[in-house]
Amino acid sequence: MSQELETRYEKMWEENVWNLGQVEVDSFLRSQTDRRTGITLRIRPSAEVLRKVVAFQRLLMKVAPEQYHYPEESIHVTGLSIVSCSAEYERFDSGLLAQYVDLIDRAIQGVDTFEIAFQGVTLGSVGVLIQGHPDAGLAALRESVRSTIQEAGVFQTLDVRYKIDSAHSTIMRYRQEIQQVEELRELLTTHRALEFGQSSVTHLELVVNDWYHSPAKTDVIYSFQLD
Repeated sequence: MSQELETRYEKMWEENVWNLGQVEVDSFLRSQTDRRTGITLRIRPSAEVLRKVVAFQRLLMKVAPEQYHYPEESIHVTGLSIVSCSAEYERFDSGLLAQYVDLIDRAIQGVDTFEIAFQGVTLGSVGVLIQGHPDAGLAALRESVRSTIQEAGVFQTLDVRYKIDSAHSTIMRYRQEIQQVEELRELLTTHRALEFGQSSVTHLELVVNDWYHSPAKTDVIYSFQLD
């Protein structure tokens, strides 16, 4: 378990747990005109981890039903955001997608399966996150895919927003001001160290997605198998 990542999750918690009365509301969640689209290499947790996450979500829904809760099909860890979501990208050329498939397939040759332990709940400015603790395999995978795509000179927006090195999964976003602040804070504090289990990452999905990976607005382009 990375001490640096653990420290970052703790910092996120401390910065946000006492600000639940003044959260950063996502106005797009109530908009019918959100056309932001991107391309993501994503990781889906194991069925057992998802089962425990969904059970925890049920508790969240009881105290914060007004918020946006990710459907089970949308819960993921971002491997790499190859093209960040933007309203500029409503459609992607099939040739470009085929290039990504070829480049990623090449980049992951020899990359072994790896583990992500899902343990603990933290808070971002936008909502509730499950803490993911990956082994060194995730960083190696990201670096291989990142360098292969960048060296190929194809269109991408890798690292434009930030260089991803976390492994969290967002499960709830703030759609409006929280109605039961103390109840939510108590629930999150009680489950701060909740164990969700461990996932062996054996495959990755290349998807064209909206900001929330909504099932109706997400297309799986290709599924890659790791060695």
